[in-house]
Amino acid sequence: KCALGNYRSWILALCYGFSFGVELTVDNIIVLYLYDQFGLSLVTAGGLGAMFGLMNLFSRASGGALSDLMATRFGIRGRLWVIFIIQLLSGAFCIAMSSLSLNLSGTIATMIIFSIFCQQACGANYGVVPFVSRRAYGGVAGLVGAGGNVGAIITQLAFFQGSEASPHFTVPAGLKWMGVTILIIPLSLLFIHFPMWGGMLFPGDPEVTEEDYYIQEWTAEEIAQGLHSTAMKFAMESKSQRPRSHLKKGRASDLSISLDPPSKPQAIAENVEVVQSSAVAQVAAEEAGSN
Repeated sequence: KCALGNYRSWILALCYGFSFGVELTVDNIIVLYLYDQFGLSLVTAGGLGAMFGLMNLFSRASGGALSDLMATRFGIRGRLWVIFIIQLLSGAFCIAMSSLSLNLSGTIATMIIFSIFCQQACGANYGVVPFVSRRAYGGVAGLVGAGGNVGAIITQLAFFQGSEASPHFTVPAGLKWMGVTILIIPLSLLFIHFPMWGGMLFPGDPEVTEEDYYIQEWTAEEIAQGLHSTAMKFAMESKSQRPRSHLKKGRASDLSISLDPPSKPQAIAENVEVVQSSAVAQVAAEEAGSN
């Protein structure tokens, strides 16, 4: 429920569908494209086509690293902008590759750059996934990952299989329209907004805390039993997703938690105890009312 009911999960799944899904589709069609379009031998086409997947040796991890780097200064808003910009570049180079269907060296060069951005977008997407839901992190990660597989099916059928939706697409035309789609999909990221951190266009509310966001996933009964304690620890640590300027201008309590490591365990324990006591009182009041 926490994963499926959170709209942020679905937007990230959509974006991942047109990064990892596109990667799978290109892996599937690129060798035959090089073989048919440029008259290469299967061995040569296979070797050149394999370069698209080989970029994964570093590109996916570098996307996650870029997300982390931007988060140190701009918080979660920086992470969202990284996905947005990288996926736009991925779409642009996909279109560029389609326009070089008579130039082998140009096709290979743009294919490599396209591959880097496409796979960096995969890593950047998962830079945001852990913060969508603490309680249902596995569900969110699984949903986003499934989005990649669904995206591969959609792009393969729509642009490269001669389906009813695309009965006359050549491979260059399929690449062009897939690139256009990749350019459009990241616009959905504009709708992701975290109340305490903000989104791409608008900042968050400094009066809303990380604890306020993550505590919503637990019932009063579960809080009374202390089942939420790990989520509150995560909430304390996730204050790093606020922009650096937000931290500097934030409340003293936020600053002490974020910048003073020795105070963390005590602050976490106190926070959990306060929330749990409040929940116990709420449950007791509900039971008294029902009696």
